Amino acid sequence: MTEFIKFVCILIIFFSLLFIATNVEATFFKCITDSDCPKDMCPDPRMKPKCIDARICKCVAKLYPEK
Repeated sequence: MTEFIKFVCILIIFFSLLFIATNVEATFFKCITDSDCPKDMCPDPRMKPKCIDARICKCVAKLYPEK
């Protein structure tokens, strides 16, 4: 009986970690160029969306003010 309970607990931990790992990039947008990233995805106006490694949009800080 203890073996079965231990097995069920291990399965619960395994599946919960699996679901967390598969949902890590759920909030990121896929892209090829910077223009593929949505303009309103960054909550801070000092940041802008940028395509990183031609696959994921992320918010990065603007180093220079726009003219």
